[in-house]
Amino acid sequence: MQWVARCLQMTLQVDHYRDVFVSIDGISTIITVLSGRVNCWVNFQIQYQLAFCLWICTFNEKLASKMNKYNVIPVLSDILSEAVKEKVTRMILATFRVNFNLFIISFFCFINFLFKWWHQLNLTFTEGFITDLMSLNII
Repeated sequence: MQWVARCLQMTLQVDHYRDVFVSIDGISTIITVLSGRVNCWVNFQIQYQLAFCLWICTFNEKLASKMNKYNVIPVLSDILSEAVKEKVTRMILATFRVNFNLFIISFFCFINFLFKWWHQLNLTFTEGFITDLMSLNII
């Protein structure tokens, strides 16, 4: 298992291979192994190597945005809470950092779009409108 993970680490350093890996549902396979749903013992070295594979996939923005549908964050969070080796912790946090940065960029693009849309409609916030939104837990 460790040898396979090492080969993946080396292969996924090439962007074209990352695209192919994701297209054949490779991220789902990594998540399945990391979550313990297969009959193999996953030690800290394999955790590190597979987290590295997920991290390197985040270098491609298109692939990073697809990773959220695989429940990557909850699985890595579980490993992070029980990690005994610092290198596993560092790799998982690096993966979170890239995903968080993409989330922030997307969020600000969305906010920018809303402000432009709001301005084009020439709408203004009223106290009643804001109170209604707050009562719905939207803002």
